[in-house]
Amino acid sequence: MAVHEQCDTFSVNSLYVGDCAPAILKTRICIIGPLKDRQDVVEAAMCHGVPVTFSDAGEEYYEDSGTIFVTGVFEGDVFSKLKEHSLVLGPMALLQYTERELPFPDKRRPVYNLSMSSIVIVFAGFKSKKELSEVLQLARYMGASVRDKISRPHVTHCVADSVISQKYPVCNAFKIPIMKTDWLREAWKHRDDPSFQVTSDDMMKMKLDALTGCRLGFLGFPEEEQKHMEEVALKNGAKVVSATHPLCHFLVVDDSNPVAPVLPESLSSNTQVVKSEWFWASIQCRMCFPGEKYVYEQVLPPAPAISNGHHESPVKCSGFKSETKRRRLQESVAHQLAQEAAQTHVDPFSPESPRHKRRSSVSCAQNRSISILDVTPSSPKKILVTSHVPESLNESKENGAPDLTQMSKRQQVCWELLQTETNYVAILHTIISLFKVPLENPEIPGEPLLDHTEIKIIFGNLPPIYEVHRSLQLMLQHMMRSWKEEHSVGEAILMHKEGFAKAYPPFVNYFEKTKETLVQCDAEKPTFHAFLKRCQTKPECGRQSLVELLIRPVQRLGSMILLLKEIQKRTPKSNGDYLQVEQAIKALNEVMLNINEGKRKTESQVVMFDIFNDIENCPPNLLSGHRFFVSSIDAVEIGDGGLSRRGDSLVLYLFSDVIELCRRRSKAAAASKSPINPTSTLGRTYAKSYKHVRLVSLYEVRRVVDITDDSDFKNTFGLVLLLGNETTENLYTFVALCEKPSKTEFLMNLCRYLGKIYNKPDHETFLTEMRPDQVALDPNVQSTAFSKALKYASKKGEKLSRVLSIRKTGTPRQKLSRAVSTFISPLRTMATQSSPLRNMRLASSSNLNEFEAEEPSSLSCSKSHKPDKKMKSHSYGASATKNL
Repeated sequence: MAVHEQCDTFSVNSLYVGDCAPAILKTRICIIGPLKDRQDVVEAAMCHGVPVTFSDAGEEYYEDSGTIFVTGVFEGDVFSKLKEHSLVLGPMALLQYTERELPFPDKRRPVYNLSMSSIVIVFAGFKSKKELSEVLQLARYMGASVRDKISRPHVTHCVADSVISQKYPVCNAFKIPIMKTDWLREAWKHRDDPSFQVTSDDMMKMKLDALTGCRLGFLGFPEEEQKHMEEVALKNGAKVVSATHPLCHFLVVDDSNPVAPVLPESLSSNTQVVKSEWFWASIQCRMCFPGEKYVYEQVLPPAPAISNGHHESPVKCSGFKSETKRRRLQESVAHQLAQEAAQTHVDPFSPESPRHKRRSSVSCAQNRSISILDVTPSSPKKILVTSHVPESLNESKENGAPDLTQMSKRQQVCWELLQTETNYVAILHTIISLFKVPLENPEIPGEPLLDHTEIKIIFGNLPPIYEVHRSLQLMLQHMMRSWKEEHSVGEAILMHKEGFAKAYPPFVNYFEKTKETLVQCDAEKPTFHAFLKRCQTKPECGRQSLVELLIRPVQRLGSMILLLKEIQKRTPKSNGDYLQVEQAIKALNEVMLNINEGKRKTESQVVMFDIFNDIENCPPNLLSGHRFFVSSIDAVEIGDGGLSRRGDSLVLYLFSDVIELCRRRSKAAAASKSPINPTSTLGRTYAKSYKHVRLVSLYEVRRVVDITDDSDFKNTFGLVLLLGNETTENLYTFVALCEKPSKTEFLMNLCRYLGKIYNKPDHETFLTEMRPDQVALDPNVQSTAFSKALKYASKKGEKLSRVLSIRKTGTPRQKLSRAVSTFISPLRTMATQSSPLRNMRLASSSNLNEFEAEEPSSLSCSKSHKPDKKMKSHSYGASATKNL
């Protein structure tokens, strides 16, 4: 090929003269310089039965070809004189020959060590004779054998400086490892290490980059995509040039572009025009593939050729130079025109169906049965197509496709259901055959793109979905080929209800994990990224990424329900299928409801583990299989004798049957804010963000009090609790700071799950509204220091944690969202016969006096109190943060 013409122009054997000199009798071993002080070297020299002498430079034996010199310096004038007539060994070579009981070599070729004694190398792609001579010397210094021609039983490695070489594809065909020159240079750095192995895993990673020495041009790609490909090309050793550069080796063309790129007329005759798959296949397999298998053949629009009565000449490129190829182009255009003309008479289930071919935007618009599953979300022109599907998907129909205009409205919608189902099954088959199977059986043995666990996470839950929809597709296909109005589409769906219920939950519940794993592997593994991009160039993918394809199962059941509802509208109630379709819709809705519920529980359990791991001394029994996370709210407790200390910043985590109260830790915030603390002790583990306060069962919650807002009290609420260590109910009051969830939303969630715990359908009865004066919240307490601090925080917009000398615990988003303008005074007990707090011990009260009611339905504050009753005060409060 033309791209190989500049390399391999000289033989490596011509670089050495005198290698084949006749064997000469060895007369002595001369140890040069400081090596005479090495006892191991001297002892090894004495084992060969010849005299051992010592010399500073060996000048007295320069002309004696029988002298074997041992030196540790393989460069300089002295070394050049030593090797001119005699054999020169390195100290490692002398030790290795002695240890292995090998005779000295007959050739007068210097050998420093035997680390490459089993290696046979062929060199390729070198344009500089000087550079080739340098690396060739290094190889032979380390005992390697060098061949000028490739013969698989003998050659073990290839060292190349460029992929543009005639030997390069031959080495790839023989699966001979092709190494960088750095491989030899790195081995030379370890020349004195007796345990060094040149074929170790780390050393074998120094293979030649896939595009080293290539000059690449790109044509027809979107700007962002071309920039990405250029970056990848540079990382893999290529040089990026313009498409018309005279020395361009490969021009990579976006063959999947709906608008075919036009090749420049000034294209060099030595430039190979290839598809984008060539580029990604080379990156994936880490080798430059020959361009012949990926030649881009430009097909010109046929319209001008027809209207003018003749064909226009194709654009000049390397693939269209001969008359034979011009005729092939004309035949290809004629064949394409014939296919387009025959599309209306092709069986929709055959491989020649328009559904399995790339369609223009006009043909797509004319296809009345097209659905959202057929179109890429990013563009209506990107149609998902597949041609490599099972034979049963492409079964022929004797009489051709039926005329849609002759169909009943019910039959037309059923036909659309079949078409979308067929396309969906083809999508699933594409994912499995194009992605899953090649990943499980990689092209390069021993170099998997993903490990088994990653493949299982991404694709493990997909085959059951494919099997159940494949079965449904065959049933609908048989039904439509012998259509009768009595056919029951609903029955076909109901027969697969259990299959849907078993296949979809594992995939949907862990779809985010699947997506996360896929994105992470795509970012961290270049060869897997190239594999994905390579597959994306296939027509079966329709230019869609694997992430876009994998989201289809999440959407499918919803689209099926819409089509079934449309079928039900077109089905007379007298038809037996009407009720069957209605039951099928209910069945699919039930499956989706169970999927969503399972997904919600799965996600909440993941959140529950995160919460548990972030709370110090959190009770282990918080983790339970039947429990799941519901909501949380930030609050501050105000008063003495409460669940926590006065003014503590709390978080209330609501689960399905318990409430976990925890306090934010300032030390954890400081540690998380500054992980590298010069005053900290090395090895110290940083504290968790929260500290456990109390785990409250929902059975201990007697009432939820929503204290209505006014100018003095904002977002105030209370919980009436009968804790296990107390004999009377107490009211614990809080102030919420979170905007989301709001106080009302949190309280309604709490009441909803209280209703489930107590088995009461009317859960709103657990919630009662009260005014601040009804629970004896004294607005005059705002004169206290704490009230002033809250007011200051609300006016100045400062964080509550700073005002209270509590360190910030989270991200900048965790700011004070709602401040309380007053400090709540101790509550005084009050209740009437109708009061919801009658006979209740108020946790924030100083006494338990009862108050006379001004109205039967309201509570009023009393001025009297019993001093012998001790006060239990609880706090309202706010948190400086609002996310978990």
